[in-house]
Amino acid sequence: MLIYMVRSVAILFFFSFSALSQEWNFNNNWQFLGPDSLPASPKHMSSSGIGPIEFIRICQSEPGMYLAGSLSGGLFYSDNGGKQWYNAGSDEWIYSACGWADFYPEDKMSWFAYSNIAGANGKPGKIGTEGGLMRTRNGGTTWSRIADFKDFGNNPFQTIYGTRFDPENPSRLFVMTSDGIYYTEDCLQAFVKWQLLPQPKGWIYDMDFIGNKMYVCNFYHGQWRLYEFSTSALDKPKEVVEVGVSDKKLRTLTIEPIRDRLIVYVDFESGPDALWEYDPASHTTMELIKNQKVNFGSGHTLAVNPHNHSEIFCGYGTGVRLYRYPEMKQEKLDGHHHVDIEYVAFDPFDSTRLYLATHGGVYISTDKGQHWDGSSRGLGVAEVMGMDVSQTDPNEVVIGCFHDGSSVLADWDKNGNYYWRSVNGGDALTAIIDPKDAGLIYTSNQFTGGGIFYSADTAKSNQNIHQLNGRKTSGWEMAAVLHPENNQLLFFNFMHGSGEDKNNIDVCRTTNPTEPNTVETISNFRESHGLKKYKVYGL
Repeated sequence: MLIYMVRSVAILFFFSFSALSQEWNFNNNWQFLGPDSLPASPKHMSSSGIGPIEFIRICQSEPGMYLAGSLSGGLFYSDNGGKQWYNAGSDEWIYSACGWADFYPEDKMSWFAYSNIAGANGKPGKIGTEGGLMRTRNGGTTWSRIADFKDFGNNPFQTIYGTRFDPENPSRLFVMTSDGIYYTEDCLQAFVKWQLLPQPKGWIYDMDFIGNKMYVCNFYHGQWRLYEFSTSALDKPKEVVEVGVSDKKLRTLTIEPIRDRLIVYVDFESGPDALWEYDPASHTTMELIKNQKVNFGSGHTLAVNPHNHSEIFCGYGTGVRLYRYPEMKQEKLDGHHHVDIEYVAFDPFDSTRLYLATHGGVYISTDKGQHWDGSSRGLGVAEVMGMDVSQTDPNEVVIGCFHDGSSVLADWDKNGNYYWRSVNGGDALTAIIDPKDAGLIYTSNQFTGGGIFYSADTAKSNQNIHQLNGRKTSGWEMAAVLHPENNQLLFFNFMHGSGEDKNNIDVCRTTNPTEPNTVETISNFRESHGLKKYKVYGL
């Protein structure tokens, strides 16, 4: 009976909406609405953005040329210093998600990229049956797949973590996978032949070079190791460092060369992380910083200034820090960027220019991190979790975005000019516009400080309905809906914080969202149906 009632309400809602909305015409062309540049905000909002960018790669042969990739949104390029981004052709791939890309060192128009199924909790996803290593020779106009899962161990569940070119022989391309190192001696051939290095086995997570030595971060049988290769004897790796012990396991291990040594970023599963120095001459390690904190980036928030090797930029928590090597003295940097940083990169032509790939897009600093500017125009990578369109003003749209909070497209200045504005932070979910009043908007975000937010002024100001009524947010299971006939009646879910129903999610309703303690609970499936553990996922 309950299921029947829910279905009846859903059908009623659908036909009510259809009757009020415009006539369906599926022959019309789609119009892009965005957001594809940083939404406006009356004040800095650290979680405001346009969607997650996993990495940014800087062309070493041409100033102002960049590649930026999204684990869901694909690959983009800029040829004007980040002022404008363009899709790099990944929409034509079978899997348009991009886990990695790079420029061929000797040709600015030749790019290599990894097409994967989807991201794996902030890291590149599986290669699948239709993904693989892609190559373009004409700046993204056309692409060809030069390796698929059959070339890499015949395993569609394998992951590619990145590629590296041999600095002394750029035609030799290494591919770091979850099952060893694959390489080719000529990555520009029409048919590329791949070989697997016999050692090391397991994950190959990072790779870098000092002279004719290649260093590899490897995870195998529960242990992280650092290997050294001579680029003239790839079949003879030498284990140089074993990192981590049984009582302090690692999540990731990444490296950056600094003069004749390596900076090692040690990301432990628990407790403070660390920066080490590895000296290849003596095969010894030394701890430089022991109180690091890796929150995002999976260890790739590490960069050494190629113009000044005494400057190390390193992600810490939700920000980035500058250390002076070898003293490792810290300098304070500006934090006006998206809080979740995935990648840090330097410009090879400008010693003061620094780049961040964040969950809110690309940020660029022209003064070594003292100030940051969002540079994401054209990056269509927003991950929209919820959306509504006004029935009284069809140009007004409200969305809830994974990573980037809620944003509203509206005529904010009452001059016919519609633009996006961030209206609350956090990872946003459900979005609702009152069908009779475009100024009445409900937005939401998950967990800390989260809940359903009510606004009567197009979300310029908001009130948290969950907090007003002492209700715990339902987190990622957030759901809300207006009654189809009485638009003043709001239904939403909440999580029980204590008692027999702790962590169960039930439904409540209110007709007065701005008044505290006016919410009425209308379900308890433990009492009505004998369910001990349950969640209401949608309304």
